[in-house]
Amino acid sequence: MQTLNKVKVLHVDDHPIVIEVCREIFKNLNSDFKTIEIDEANDCDSALAKIELSAKNTPYDIIIVDLQLPECSKGIVIDGEDLALFAKKKLPKVKIIVLTAMNDNYRINMLLNRLNPSGLLIKTDINSNELLIAITNVLYNPPYYSSTVMRLLRTMVRMDHIELLDAIDKRIIMYLSKGVRTKNLVQYLNLSLSAIEKRKAGIKRALGIEKGDDSSILEKAKEMGII
Repeated sequence: MQTLNKVKVLHVDDHPIVIEVCREIFKNLNSDFKTIEIDEANDCDSALAKIELSAKNTPYDIIIVDLQLPECSKGIVIDGEDLALFAKKKLPKVKIIVLTAMNDNYRINMLLNRLNPSGLLIKTDINSNELLIAITNVLYNPPYYSSTVMRLLRTMVRMDHIELLDAIDKRIIMYLSKGVRTKNLVQYLNLSLSAIEKRKAGIKRALGIEKGDDSSILEKAKEMGII
């Protein structure tokens, strides 16, 4: 196995304590890598800027991203998953490690289908040894899933028949969570009102909601960690 002399990593998380803990873990890593160069970002805007700069100069080898990030100011991305998809377009060879507190079967399944990350780790599984193993496997033998993810995968009911939410569905849910009424969504999305209504019906099916209004969508979305 060829050893990399330098590994360039971007860690994106809006929780300062998580950034600090991971920073200390990186400092104490005893690995085969000569140098691990760490950049940090605590919001989508600064992460986008760093990714754009990296694409022009030295691309990141790995981006570690939290799923539950606030929407960026320009509306380019609405969460960590969107940010990861943006990074994969800008940096085709980058390896994405998702670091999340969410451990819902549906959310994990949706993430694997839409993003297919090189690594997926639940935050409660993380320690210095786990992070080293994850980085090594992601670089040389992806994918790598932490123990909680592996347990979920072993017990996960097949969901191929269930509609998965796409980026537009997630935007609809996000705007609803901000109090935007359905009739006003046409001002935020390039969709007709009838198309939005069809989308909302699909969202309800995807979330397993048989009956209910917007509050039911938001309650279920929060339960699943989508918002």
